[in-house]
Amino acid sequence: MLALFNSKVASPPKEITVQGDDSRKQDRQIVEGFKAEFPGGVAVEIDGKCAMAYSHANQQLLRPRYMSVQDDILCMFEGTLENMSLIRQQYGITRSITEVSLIIEIYRTLRDRSPYPADHVIRGLTGAFAFVLYDNTTSSVFVAVDCHGKVPFYWGASADGSLVFSEDQKLVKTACGKSFSPFPQGCYFSSNDGLQSFEHPLSPIKAMPRVDSQGQVCGSTFKVMVMSRHESLPRKTYDKGIGARTFQECVSLGSLGKKKTVTFFLVHTFLLSVFSAEEEDGALTCRLPSFEFHKVKICGTGNRMFSWCDFRR
Repeated sequence: MLALFNSKVASPPKEITVQGDDSRKQDRQIVEGFKAEFPGGVAVEIDGKCAMAYSHANQQLLRPRYMSVQDDILCMFEGTLENMSLIRQQYGITRSITEVSLIIEIYRTLRDRSPYPADHVIRGLTGAFAFVLYDNTTSSVFVAVDCHGKVPFYWGASADGSLVFSEDQKLVKTACGKSFSPFPQGCYFSSNDGLQSFEHPLSPIKAMPRVDSQGQVCGSTFKVMVMSRHESLPRKTYDKGIGARTFQECVSLGSLGKKKTVTFFLVHTFLLSVFSAEEEDGALTCRLPSFEFHKVKICGTGNRMFSWCDFRR
């Protein structure tokens, strides 16, 4: 299947676009090339904004392809959903429908009256799937791939700056040249939200350059940084000009040889600050951005060490 969207509807990410790539084709050439390669396929074009085409050629048994149009919503789906009955019950659908019709119903509910965010809705789908949806009423695009990447899916940028989607890597590579990359698994793309992860909605997505066998850059690979977090709110600091105060703490620590690490806990009003200091060969190194050290003294005998520190803010 092939989906192509004008840059006014959805712009391709700048990370997958390789500047100076002359091997990319124009939109009309891409659509005509698909029709020539798959003469038995179906192609639909909407006002120069969108072009979708699909064919049952080379279709796998467990990954059927569907295409449906309902109420100015055009959708193509490949794969299967394992929890169809549960989703139908959740959305109050009594009749028997295919996966592509179910995706349209879910999108319509999400657009019109759903109280849940998009990642919550897509995360409820179980199975191997990839789908592309275009809403002609709002000129919106919605694309998603399952969290295990069981259906290979690719996207790229054409010579006209349009966004191209397909499950056929050869087709995307021929149309977009070096300006293409695999669509990240467990993610969705929409005209409003851009590229987001529905499996890990709080984790950022990082683009890493792809290099081919000849050492040339070919777009980027998008990876969800599961262990990373977005920048937190800055900590509240106090003005040093308010006045000078002294803190005293006593921390005991067993002997660690030549190098000792001491952890200090400073409590001032409702503020709790934690920092560490390392002592090696009699030299103490400490870092605490909000305070200045007034006096530091370390003494101890045997396996016990006591530290007294005076701090001036």
